[in-house]
Amino acid sequence: MLDVTTFINKDIFFHHTLERDRPGSDYTLHCHDVYEIYLITEGHIDYLIEGKRYSLSPQSLLLVRPGVLHGRKVPDNMAYQRYAVHFSASAIEERFRPMLLLPFHEKAALHYKNTSVFGLLSFFEALTLCSALPEDLQYEAACAGIQSLLFHICNMCRCNKSARPYQNPASTVSKIIAHLSGHFAEPVTLDRLSEQFYVSKHHLNKIFKEATGTTVMEYVIRKRIHKARTLMAQGQSAAEAAAESGFGDYSVFYKAFVRVCGHSPTGKTISDSVNMP
Repeated sequence: MLDVTTFINKDIFFHHTLERDRPGSDYTLHCHDVYEIYLITEGHIDYLIEGKRYSLSPQSLLLVRPGVLHGRKVPDNMAYQRYAVHFSASAIEERFRPMLLLPFHEKAALHYKNTSVFGLLSFFEALTLCSALPEDLQYEAACAGIQSLLFHICNMCRCNKSARPYQNPASTVSKIIAHLSGHFAEPVTLDRLSEQFYVSKHHLNKIFKEATGTTVMEYVIRKRIHKARTLMAQGQSAAEAAAESGFGDYSVFYKAFVRVCGHSPTGKTISDSVNMP
């Protein structure tokens, strides 16, 4: 396995990976507060993003906005290689943010195939050189590299239509996900969802797990934790953020937070928030 992290700080996390997942593994879902760019250079990866599946092949580019529950799975134990960039909006000059971040906000995720004609690989390779620079130059160089990459991605988005995800035939699951995304901070029970969507609790959990790789309640917990982290980053206390995010009991929030994030509900860096599967 090759896993070369070339730059990491509070705003930017970049790495280059060559690895092989175990066959038959489930999607490892996670959710965080940063923008993500993936470029696949070898092999194939399936990504599950908010209940929709995207099949990435060499020279596929995937853009994922913050706050989106997603995870990957490699089919048939196939080796794959990818570049990944995670960054916060503060890494981009304020005057450029509306334009450069616009593609991420068109949908939860955007998938572009056959991007080699746009020469994006060279920008990812340039980012790998940032760690070789003197320490006082690394951050500015990484910010400049990401902005250059985003300018070319914006141009690509104007010239190229994104690929459609695999359509999930279980329209009920799509409706449930849409409902939960807007109401996860409210009380959620399988009984209530079962009545609302006219499906038994057992069948509801079954089709939801098949479509998303996780259970209904685990999906809700991760959405709530992401919301709580956002509120804490804005200055709220952990107790206030937990209550506003839908956790009625702080001890339940604390245990769930530690299980999902790997640390207590305190300050974070981008390396904490990027839980790479």
